[in-house]
Amino acid sequence: MGELVAKSKEYGINRTYSFSSGAEGVLWLDLLNGTHTSDLAAIMDAISVGNVVETFPGINWTAVVARINADLQFYNERGHLVISNGPYLLATYPLDSPHLKLEKFNGSRTVYTDSLQRDGNSNVIEFYGTQDVTGAILTISQGIYDFGLFRFTKGWYYYFDSDVLSNLNLYRSASSYNELTFNTYHDPDKDAPIVTVGDQVYFNPFAIREVRFAMNWLINRVLEPLMHSRPPSTSHVRYPWALGRFRDQSASLT
Repeated sequence: MGELVAKSKEYGINRTYSFSSGAEGVLWLDLLNGTHTSDLAAIMDAISVGNVVETFPGINWTAVVARINADLQFYNERGHLVISNGPYLLATYPLDSPHLKLEKFNGSRTVYTDSLQRDGNSNVIEFYGTQDVTGAILTISQGIYDFGLFRFTKGWYYYFDSDVLSNLNLYRSASSYNELTFNTYHDPDKDAPIVTVGDQVYFNPFAIREVRFAMNWLINRVLEPLMHSRPPSTSHVRYPWALGRFRDQSASLT
């Protein structure tokens, strides 16, 4: 992906990609988009046969050829490049429908941590997008769906009757978040936190590591009372509103 983002033109690809949303004419790389994955596969194929445009210190492309070929095989079979070492494969992802299906992967894989579940309980997990969250809560309580991925405050659930709530298991999750981005730039030829623009010299406090740590500490102290004594998280995964259904369960979700 880095080669595609940095050197697409050098590989003969007449499109410019980015890892995030960018300026006009710059595409946000999407591993489900057929055009994007085709361009990425072309670069992977070039690397696998030794046609790297430019070598980079510390990268041994020959050592990763087997991995690249395995990824290309996955792409040819699945039609996308959403690849992980998790227990499920992305099987269905219609771009015109809010539906997504995961299938359990039963082959060999390397698991790098013992803190997460190694194998899936269900053979198939299906997600359905919805904008009727109230109705979704009711269908979950009726057993039509197995779970919902929404984030609401505890008080929001007080609107439901006790017979609905008795059929729900609620789990704590961050319901919203904010972020700050600091400009840490300083003159690259100096250790001091200064920025030179023409004949003007500016002081940039955020180029000082200790200042950034102090900002983190200050924001943390301010947010704690606002969040009802719940500690703010440094990062979390955001989910769209979705409903989920298990199929061919071998064990229940806990």
